[in-house]
Amino acid sequence: MNKNRINLTEQKEIWDNLSHVWKRYTTPPARHCQGLLKIWEKVIKEIAKKVKNPKALILGSTPELRDLVLRYNFESIACDINPNMLEAMDKLMKYKDHPQNKKVAGDWLKMNFKKHSLDIVLGHQAIEQLFNTKEVKILFNQLRFFLKPEGLFLICAATRENKKPGISGNDRAVLFNKYKKQEICECELHHFLKYNSDWNTYNNSPSLMGTLPVYKKIKQLSKQNKAVKKFYSWWEKALGNNNKKVLIFLRKDLEKLFKQYFKLLPIEQCDDFTFCKYMPSYLGRPRKDFR
Repeated sequence: MNKNRINLTEQKEIWDNLSHVWKRYTTPPARHCQGLLKIWEKVIKEIAKKVKNPKALILGSTPELRDLVLRYNFESIACDINPNMLEAMDKLMKYKDHPQNKKVAGDWLKMNFKKHSLDIVLGHQAIEQLFNTKEVKILFNQLRFFLKPEGLFLICAATRENKKPGISGNDRAVLFNKYKKQEICECELHHFLKYNSDWNTYNNSPSLMGTLPVYKKIKQLSKQNKAVKKFYSWWEKALGNNNKKVLIFLRKDLEKLFKQYFKLLPIEQCDDFTFCKYMPSYLGRPRKDFR
């Protein structure tokens, strides 16, 4: 059996579990920040002004994105490989009963839309759910085909500035002290430790980074520190000992790849949380000169 297919099955089971704890334990920046939603809403409003019966593709089940486009009466098509996640996220939506709230359970790499049929494609930490650069290229090329010539691709993605970890030793102590003082939440601490600390190996751009190495360290240290023990308790409820893997690029490499397929357009960046600066938004239009 293909190694990636085994990984895909494992990851699907992990998302099945996460769908049950999403509402209670998952907060920004793992979910959309309010600041980010306001920035993205400006893009949606502009499309709504210009296009009759606009159509949006959502990469994943993200309830905030589906509500955002449905609020402006877009046809919303959420595509997720996990049907359980699609149904679970419906329960968190304000516009779940909107007639244009549509769902497709399927693989992003095997989507079947007509050429130039979409006005916008949105994804919150969506690229991270793929397994390698080849898959990202396949997805980007498909989206170029599906989007109208003036259509837009809007994503945000966790990235690293360089291969060297940004967080180690004393940096972790500072983070846990901020967490103890409630200056950062569990999800933001999770993001820092998972994406940018020396507890996770990062050899190449991109690299698949899992939660298990960080979980093991947290479990070990939870016996020595009350703040870590509290964080470990949250981790057990929200993620357990699953090894949820994500694909992380260096920022410069993701931008270079993005610009091969899309003309990069200016967009405001969110600063609601400290980690937001490591999770930039990218807005692009299909390149006409793609080779």
